[in-house]
Amino acid sequence: IPGAIGYYKRIVESEGAPPEFKLDTRLTLARFYGATEQYALSIAQYEIWAEKAFVISPDERLTMGSLYYQLDRKEEALRMLELGIADMEAKGLIPKERMWALQRVIYYEKDDLKKVTSILKKLVTHYPKWMYWKNLGGMYGSQEQDMNQLVSYEIVYLNDELTTESEVMSMAYMYL
Repeated sequence: IPGAIGYYKRIVESEGAPPEFKLDTRLTLARFYGATEQYALSIAQYEIWAEKAFVISPDERLTMGSLYYQLDRKEEALRMLELGIADMEAKGLIPKERMWALQRVIYYEKDDLKKVTSILKKLVTHYPKWMYWKNLGGMYGSQEQDMNQLVSYEIVYLNDELTTESEVMSMAYMYL
């Protein structure tokens, strides 16, 4: 990949290449930079590409959101994720799990527990994993929604997915 980066860089900087070819090459260059963990260079190429691209797919928005997050540009990451999610939902598609998962992390870091709870509800609906049910129960507990917290944990418990003594004890205290 490092060798290819040099060649792709020459193409995007050249004068003679057709604009459409340069645009596609720039996207590939952005991906190569990302694959080699050169996140700042990657997002710089993505931004140039995005300005001229006719369509930015939800997958590319997810990638850009992830890069922005890596670079601690969380508002831009959130904007990209929200655009990608809205695009998929507008088409009647279920957004990718990673989109909601990263969005959830950013909102959690912003201490927006209601938004985190709403995202977790979508995750348990479309990507039902016990971890999300446990997280949802924790969010309900943080918002003093005791009955919702208990129900979330009970769903996990009834499926033999409370795996530690402390989780079982926590549930016992909720019953009390």
